[in-house]
Amino acid sequence: MNEDVPDCPITVYDLHKLLAEQYLQYYTRQGIVRAAVLRLANVYGPGPKSGSADRGVLNAMIRRALNGETLTVYGEGNYLRDYVYIDDVVRAFTAAAANIDAIAGRHFVIGSGRGHTFAAAMQTIAARVFHHTGRRVEVVSVAPPARLSPIEFRQFVADSGRFRQLTGWRAQWHLSDGIDATIKDFLHRRD
Repeated sequence: MNEDVPDCPITVYDLHKLLAEQYLQYYTRQGIVRAAVLRLANVYGPGPKSGSADRGVLNAMIRRALNGETLTVYGEGNYLRDYVYIDDVVRAFTAAAANIDAIAGRHFVIGSGRGHTFAAAMQTIAARVFHHTGRRVEVVSVAPPARLSPIEFRQFVADSGRFRQLTGWRAQWHLSDGIDATIKDFLHRRD
């Protein structure tokens, strides 16, 4: 997905983000600020726990695996997601600031550009936790809850081509490398 996909929020969380973007774009047009919006894919990596149970899922699953807990996948877990490592996100914000004149007033989709099924991501977490700790973690398929948000059934892979064209930014981290770095950080914090 790129910036041409129409905005059609399906959750209140997404609606609030869109409203905030519109305020920022309005004030940019008025000349009060120079700003651009970076719409981030599924960010993961070292950092604090998310304050919301439905955010930071990859980090939460890494923590579960490190605790020896089973990882669960709804159904077959075949929904594609684009996971972007935090260091790539930080570099995107730095690139945005350095190129604000070229991007002001616009929004950009930021992600790795690589899709992974949720099931494959969980298998990667289990494999990497085993590599680092010797602990085997099971990945099991469970029936999705009856009231699961429609957003959970989406397919999403980011096309950050326009942002790359204007700023030179490109995601550098591959999923398994980012999971390794996150595991190492989480293990270090336990000491």
